[in-house]
Amino acid sequence: MIRGHALDRLIFFEQLETLKQRMNLTVVYVLEEPPANWAGETGYPTADMLRKHLPGEFKRFEYFVCGPPRMMDAMEEALVGLGVPAHHVHTERFDWV
Repeated sequence: MIRGHALDRLIFFEQLETLKQRMNLTVVYVLEEPPANWAGETGYPTADMLRKHLPGEFKRFEYFVCGPPRMMDAMEEALVGLGVPAHHVHTERFDWV
């Protein structure tokens, strides 16, 4: 298991790693500030990243997006731009008060 300062801040890391072992699940971690030895995706999720990692039949899936508003806006736009029907993209929006 890879751990480091950036990975220690990932929410539900252990639970996602457990789910990967129990079901057909691929998790792609995207780190804004990765450790020096990180070989995974970096920066922010983009349409190009989605295109790279989504399976061929991705347009038929349902997508559930939760996170900061700018990231959610970008993912909604990217998914719809890739041809995912807008009604397949579900978001949970919240704001800190």
